[in-house]
Amino acid sequence: MAVCDRALYPFPGATKMVYGTTLDELMLDVQGMLLDFDMNASLKTLASAYGDRIKYVWGPPKEHAGMRAALIRPDGIVAWTSDSDPDCSELEKAAAQWFGQANLA
Repeated sequence: MAVCDRALYPFPGATKMVYGTTLDELMLDVQGMLLDFDMNASLKTLASAYGDRIKYVWGPPKEHAGMRAALIRPDGIVAWTSDSDPDCSELEKAAAQWFGQANLA
């Protein structure tokens, strides 16, 4: 897992989801996106605390490249990734850096 600042493409094995949607299509509304390839309840909870600033997207990629989750900025830059059980404290830091503080109500 890592906080990173790299371009969305190439984004190995995750440009198309199994159900046919592409990341380009998911990014059309120009908001942050938390991709969760393992349906992790903690990630869904964290994304919901950001309201409309971070869209939570669950689903397996068409080709699995070992990545389990990724936070993508609205401009398509990957802000955080995890290739193991996600460390939510690292994700919270990256989310706060790019999207402000979560709404913890």
